[in-house]
Amino acid sequence: MPSRILYADDDQWMRDIVDTILSAAGYSVTITVDGQAAWEELENCKPHLVLLDIEMPRVDGCEVCRRIKNQPETRDTPVILISGRQDAADLALGAGADAFLTKPFTLEELRGRIDSLL
Repeated sequence: MPSRILYADDDQWMRDIVDTILSAAGYSVTITVDGQAAWEELENCKPHLVLLDIEMPRVDGCEVCRRIKNQPETRDTPVILISGRQDAADLALGAGADAFLTKPFTLEELRGRIDSLL
């Protein structure tokens, strides 16, 4: 059974690229368009890993990460936060993220972080 990844990003182009990359690598990917939708989908999809853009409408990735890490049933789920802002690493780690990636990232960086956390 493939590992399940929940991915939230408000950028359609990024969603398409990451979905293609992760699906081709054999992961089962659930895509959402913002942090609120990701939070709502979390219970349904029961992901092995969550990948979140930081800057999204409604609820940002840092807040979703905090919620995940504050719930006993999800706190052990690895979370990777991503952002185009170079200075966002401190925000990501402060929110409890297990890893941070700066956009643009390479396929190897993405796969390496995911593989190391799964």
